[in-house]
Order: sequence, then structure tokens, then C-alpha cells
Amino acid sequence: MSKPIEPDYPMELNGTEIAGDVGLMIDCIVEEYANIGWGEAKIMQIFEKPFFQSTYNLARAMPPGKLRERVRNVLGRCGVVRIAISQAEHISADNHSPETGLAQIQPWSSVATGDS
Repeated sequence: MSKPIEPDYPMELNGTEIAGDVGLMIDCIVEEYANIGWGEAKIMQIFEKPFFQSTYNLARAMPPGKLRERVRNVLGRCGVVRIAISQAEHISADNHSPETGLAQIQPWSSVATGDS
């Protein structure tokens, strides 16, 4: 069943193609997913599956090897956010509150190339 697009209906998502720099669009998308901890393999999946229409169509605009190279370059430049949080089990020196661990952010160069 299909119905016409109703611009005033707030719950309906409608995509529209616009002119722009394909490379810049890809870079921005890769950075966004890297910022939530996705590595190369997981990011490449959204460019390969038709379910993700925008990234799938962007991927068709350049050769596959060039796309992977671009993704690697962006990840090499901005890194992948990886956070490990732990909490100490002992009481701090002031004997009032437990000490908590700090978040650790590792740069892409220190993380294995595969996704965890």
C-alpha cells in the first residue's frame, strides 16, 4: 500500500537527493560512525547494504576500492572512539566515597584493524 507524501505529517521520513560533494558526504558519515565506536568493517557494511539507502547510493558513486581507501583515510585521521570504563572497589583516601575509574580513549593506531 502506498500513499502520497504529506509534508505536514511529522512521523513520516522522506529522503530527497541533493547536489553536493560525494567525498565530503562520505567523510562526514564515516566520522559520525567512528565517533560512536564503529570500525572499518562495520562502517563498510552500511555502504554495502541497500537497506541504508543514502550510504548505499553514495557507495555506487565511486569504485569499491576507492571507497574503502577513503574510509581508511578518514579513520586514520580522526580515529575510532573506544571507551573502557571501570570502577574501583576500594574507598578513596577521604574514606567517604569510592574512587571511580577514568574513561580511556585509544587512538585508531593503537586499536586492531578489525572490529571488536
